[in-house]
Amino acid sequence: MKTRSILALACGMLMSSSAFAAQIFFTTSSTTAGAGSTLNSATAPVAAGLNPTLTITQGGTGVLNMWVKLAPPTNRQDDGSGNISYTPSEIVIGMGLDLVTANTTAAHATTFSVTGASTRFDAPNGTATPQSSGGESVGSSPLARFSRGSVAKLGLSDMTTTSVPDDNVDTLDSQATNVLGSDGNVYLRFAQVTIAGDIGTAAGNLAPVFLTVNSKKFAENPGDSTHVFFGSGDASVSGAAAGNTSQVADATISVITVPEPMSISMLGLGALGLIRRRKA
Repeated sequence: MKTRSILALACGMLMSSSAFAAQIFFTTSSTTAGAGSTLNSATAPVAAGLNPTLTITQGGTGVLNMWVKLAPPTNRQDDGSGNISYTPSEIVIGMGLDLVTANTTAAHATTFSVTGASTRFDAPNGTATPQSSGGESVGSSPLARFSRGSVAKLGLSDMTTTSVPDDNVDTLDSQATNVLGSDGNVYLRFAQVTIAGDIGTAAGNLAPVFLTVNSKKFAENPGDSTHVFFGSGDASVSGAAAGNTSQVADATISVITVPEPMSISMLGLGALGLIRRRKA
């Protein structure tokens, strides 16, 4: 019986570790009700289970919102004053990720904005926009390259104002976009990537987007960097090895063409002509 109990406990710990590995996923304004640049308790778990499609017109722009899902904070001992402090289960201190697509003619990224960059990351220099001096870039190949690191500052922490009932905490990530999901996990918006549509089709010129680990690596402390989930429907990969990538597209960009005003007018005249012929 004792052996069985130990085995059961070990299996439970392994399942818990796997279940609470960090997840990186995307949302758009049409991902799910209430999703987009913000999530709420109900929509966050739903959005994490989807790999959305961003539909933009040729010559237009759209936004991919990039989120990190982390385990909830763990309970600590009462400090003797009646207050209970919490410690994070995972803190993301390195975001070395590329957004890659094989269809480099459909669209390109024009910029990105890292949420809470000045309080979360030291490197490249704590600013929100792409820093070429730190190895970051936007374009078509890759769409975006993130090379963020946290040395003396917070990083992406699983602490939120809604999940911590008092001020007696080790660290506090208080970005307005943080959400405590109905599943108990914490959702933090990492960045927003602006995408411009270059070449579209009537049915939609599709550009599947895959997350790929770059030389900066994906790092957690004290979390498990060797297991991170990209999007939904994929097995976890190691964030500690450059080149690791998702197998299922984490998002899809669809660039559509809009008929010229003259073409629309001609179609309308053609339809009117058919109606008149039928009446005659």
